[in-house]
Formats: sequence, structure tokens, C-alpha cells
Amino acid sequence: MDFGSTEGAVRALASSDPERRRAAAAALGEAGGPEAVPPLIAVLADVDHDLARAAVRALGEIGQRHEDADLRAQIAASLMALVNGTSARTGQVAAETLGELGNRRAVPALIEALDHESGPLRGAAASALGKLGATVVEERLHTMSLNDPDRAVREAASGALARLAEEAGGGQPGVVGGFDER
Repeated sequence: MDFGSTEGAVRALASSDPERRRAAAAALGEAGGPEAVPPLIAVLADVDHDLARAAVRALGEIGQRHEDADLRAQIAASLMALVNGTSARTGQVAAETLGELGNRRAVPALIEALDHESGPLRGAAASALGKLGATVVEERLHTMSLNDPDRAVREAASGALARLAEEAGGGQPGVVGGFDER
């Protein structure tokens, strides 16, 4: 869909057509600048969880493109509130996005998400913690990698541990906890 401008896409966020609203959020993620952040944040609490997830992704794209620390902090704060919110799927996307944004202030919210009943959210939180270099949770990730009932979560925790070990070991891929896993 063509919205003509950032302003047009922002206006489309209020459309009665759910598909148009989601497309507008995606368009803002692709081309929007800092001016798109407040309207995207406003739709994070929308009852249309697909729209909220599209807004999360859009905010992540904007945050990755712009170096403004205040803007990135505003985006991260909004996403942290979603990680342990009412929608596990939205929380999962928020956790993934926080890992990509690299804001270490997200670590406490992500640690809390490791206890969530949703396996995909736990896995996303584990992966994000690995990307953020959160060595404070190494023991917890190790336990999850062995004992979580969800195989995907065990794999995400193992991947996060591998990333942490690689960073600590000076970039030796495949070495986890002293064991060569190549």
C-alpha cells in the first residue's frame, strides 16, 4: 500500500481497516524517522495484537537506523513494558527486537521473561540475553538448556550460552564451557 508520506502512514494507523493499519506500521518501520515513533508507541496497546507486533517490528527498524540515544532509549522502554505484558506473542517479538537493539537496560525484563509460561517467549528472552552479553544469567541459561520442557527453548538457551562463551573466549566459535562442540 502506498501512503504517500510518513504523515499519510501515521494517519492510516487510525484506519478502521486492520490490514491497512498493519501495512501502515510496516511502512513506518521501513521509511519512518523519529517522528513515527510516538504514533507507533501509541498503537502498542491496541487490541489488535497483530498491529501491536507490526508496531514493535517497525520501532525496532527505526531504532536500528537511528543513532539518537534518547530515541533508542524511548523505543527500548516501550518494548520492555511489552515483554511480560498480556500477549505472549507480542512479548516474544518485543524480546527479539530488544536483543537486536542492544539496550542492556532490557536485561531485567528479559530475565523476568525466562519464567513465562510461553516457550516461544522464554526462548526469545534467552536469545536476546545472549545477544546483550548478559553473563549474569549464564547459570540460569545452562539450567534451561538442559531442563526446559520446550526443545526450542533448550536450543535458544544453548545458543545464548554459545554466544556468551564466544564473546568471553575471544571469538572462538564452537567452544562452550570448555568443550568443543564443532
